[in-house]
Amino acid sequence: MTPENPSGSLREKAVFVKTVERGSLVKAARELGMEDASVAKAIKNLEAREGRKLLLRGPRGTRPTADGWKAFNLWRGPIAELMSTLQGKDDASAWRRWELNLAFPTTSGAAALTPLVAEYALAHPEYDISIELTHGSFHPLWNGVDLRIVHGVYTLEPCRQAQIASLRRIVVANPKLLPALFAGKEVEPEELLNQMLVGDRDMVQSGVLRLIRNSDGFEKRLQVEPRLKVRNHLAAMMSALANPVVAVSVPELLAKRWIDAGDLAPVLPGWRSRPLPLRAVIPADRPVHPAIPGLLEHMVGRLRESGDADDAGIPRSFAKFFEEEPQ
Repeated sequence: MTPENPSGSLREKAVFVKTVERGSLVKAARELGMEDASVAKAIKNLEAREGRKLLLRGPRGTRPTADGWKAFNLWRGPIAELMSTLQGKDDASAWRRWELNLAFPTTSGAAALTPLVAEYALAHPEYDISIELTHGSFHPLWNGVDLRIVHGVYTLEPCRQAQIASLRRIVVANPKLLPALFAGKEVEPEELLNQMLVGDRDMVQSGVLRLIRNSDGFEKRLQVEPRLKVRNHLAAMMSALANPVVAVSVPELLAKRWIDAGDLAPVLPGWRSRPLPLRAVIPADRPVHPAIPGLLEHMVGRLRESGDADDAGIPRSFAKFFEEEPQ
């Protein structure tokens, strides 16, 4: 097997792991079937990509820095799995068959996250990525899943988890079907109680609609009993598109295209629903898949650019965050 053709950081991480294991660039090059200079270049590129020194060279070989040891411990398990699957294969395209298995919430996964994964996949042909869309956070956590995105905090079993976004949520209705709500006067939250409401998952569970005033952060709680209880944001929004009903706590990112087209409008422009937190969750009992930190960095960056998500509480570096002990 000659791993000189596969692109990007996966190849460089494999070279780094082999160099640490052998304690020598020359020995690593010999075992990988590469030129010494190619191994040195791969290590140099990886250090530039990571923004930290990983290896020290001396007359007796190479040894990892403190950051290098952390990186080695983070990557060696997944790299070993990959090398095992490629035993006996001499086709460099086999590197492209390293699988990354993801699980996302149904609505936010389909509308917001899957397109971002597609962008990442285009830039990283070394991965075959599978995405399962699941309802809520209540499915068994793993079943071969490398990364799961959940709403809120996952507490059912030990894991590593980090916030990646807080999606802003609003109250929406179709202005053509409920013109009285858009007649020019400012609507007060209590007026929602006179409308048929389509409840989101939080309201279904608690019977409370929590609204935050944009001007000062004041929170108002309304006791509500939605006549139509839908534990899916897309279903609630589609109900409001087609009927004279009000959908509460719809992610702004999800509703944006229909708002821009004039088919939906915010009912309470001066208020917002509590944000919807999205957290990345990975298993506690196995190494972090090497693709995950980079994928999460990409997703966070694109969500920030969209202007539809707040980034409070997001780690500065997912690679460093996942080096910590499981939560």
